[in-house]
Amino acid sequence: MTSFTAKPVPLASRGAAARSRRLLRRLHLGAGFLVVGYVYATPARDSFASISLRLLVLPALAVSGLAMWQLPKLRGLVLRRSHRP
Repeated sequence: MTSFTAKPVPLASRGAAARSRRLLRRLHLGAGFLVVGYVYATPARDSFASISLRLLVLPALAVSGLAMWQLPKLRGLVLRRSHRP
């Protein structure tokens, strides 16, 4: 019977992961503030702000939210697949 022992994660990668989480949270919050500003300011229908919000900010907000929500599960799947023989 063999036992599986997990390798310790190097400190450098722990710091990089924390940094990327902080950056993703800040971008997500910033995009959220833009949406709140859009809702309460109601710019003109065809303005650059309106179009860029619909085509850039809202999709980025959705993707970053999904990434923060599902990234641990996806990371676990990738790690399990990489350990298979």
